[in-house]
Amino acid sequence: MSPTREAFPHDIDLGPLMTDDEITLQLSNAREHPVVRAILQHLRTKAASLGREGRTVPTGVDPADFRSFHDGAEHGLEETFWELVAMRKTELDKELEHDSETGEETASD
Repeated sequence: MSPTREAFPHDIDLGPLMTDDEITLQLSNAREHPVVRAILQHLRTKAASLGREGRTVPTGVDPADFRSFHDGAEHGLEETFWELVAMRKTELDKELEHDSETGEETASD
C-alpha cells in the first residue's frame, strides 16, 4: 500500500478469497459465535447512527447532499446487515421457515 493514498478495503489481507457459498457456510456454522454477533451489532448500530447524524445538517453544507449521503450509507449498511443475517440461517432454519410460510408440516411433526 502506498503511503500517499488512503487505504482501500481490498488492501487488507483477509486470507485466501472465499466464494459466496463458502462465506455463507462459514457464517451459518458460526451463527452464534460472539464475533459474528459483534459484527452484526456493529453494523446495526452504525446504520442507526448514520440515520440520526443525517438529520442534523451542519451549517454551510448542502442539506440535500448531506442527507442523501447519510441515507445511502444507512441503506447500504442495513442491506449488508440483512444479507449477513440471512447467511447465518442453516438449511434446517430455511426449511422450517418455508414450511411455516406454506403451512406444511415437517416429517418430525
